Amino acid sequence: MTVAQLLDWCRTTAAGGFDGVTISGGEPFDQPLALAALLDGLISWRTGSLLDFDILCYSGYPLHTLKKNHAQL
Repeated sequence: MTVAQLLDWCRTTAAGGFDGVTISGGEPFDQPLALAALLDGLISWRTGSLLDFDILCYSGYPLHTLKKNHAQL
């Protein structure tokens, strides 16, 4: 599934109301380019539609590792 398809699915699924998006399963930070594209898309959607929802991303990596390797995310 492409990031665009996933974002479309999120919009369709959330049409009835929601309070957040959770990214988990596997290790999202093992695909940093796709994760960055997904986060950018979610933030653009949230900002562009004036929605107020949380974005959570679970990782098995310690915070210091994420800050070291993925600070831009």
